[in-house]
Amino acid sequence: MLRNLITISLIAWQFASADIAEPATIPGATTTGTAAPSPGLATTTFVALDTETTGLNPQRDRVIEIGLVKFKAGKILERKAWLLDPDMPIPLDAQNVHGISDAMVKGQAHFEDVYPELLAFIKDTTLLAHNAAFDTRFLNREIARIEKAPPIANPVYCTLRLSRSWFPGLESYQLGELVKAFKLKPGAYHRALGDAEHLSHLFIHATENLAHGL
Repeated sequence: MLRNLITISLIAWQFASADIAEPATIPGATTTGTAAPSPGLATTTFVALDTETTGLNPQRDRVIEIGLVKFKAGKILERKAWLLDPDMPIPLDAQNVHGISDAMVKGQAHFEDVYPELLAFIKDTTLLAHNAAFDTRFLNREIARIEKAPPIANPVYCTLRLSRSWFPGLESYQLGELVKAFKLKPGAYHRALGDAEHLSHLFIHATENLAHGL
């Protein structure tokens, strides 16, 4: 049933600008609907990325949590997460979404403190994010606040867009609903590392099934 869903062009972000680039394909995926497993996916290292923030506006709000899950050939390699002190109160409506309080971030590292480690973790990888525009805009704004900070140059793929292309007709493409739809490992949501973990499982499941034409 999924054999031909790979035919739709996939959208990549240029992370440094957060603009949508020309249509591109996930390394190893085809645009012809062929079902043969692809060596490109097996040799590409991916990092599933998620952020939690103080709100929805990257100009005035801040990143307060980053979660990263690195995987290759369907196997999780490494995980990393940081709570970050935003130097501003976290509004109650945001706390109600992710459960991160002012007390939890007080005294934690600032974004500029962990950025070198983040760059090292994602070096030579392809990034994945669910609604990638949100995460890239927030991270780019944080990077812009650091004097002479090197940009993130990794390709970024939006799994929200990919899911809509690969699995048309679903009632919802929220991460939690996709996890339920495909009977993947359950867990909590709206925390950065947990969502990055769900995202990695979703991508592995989807690409393995697409590759085999299931």
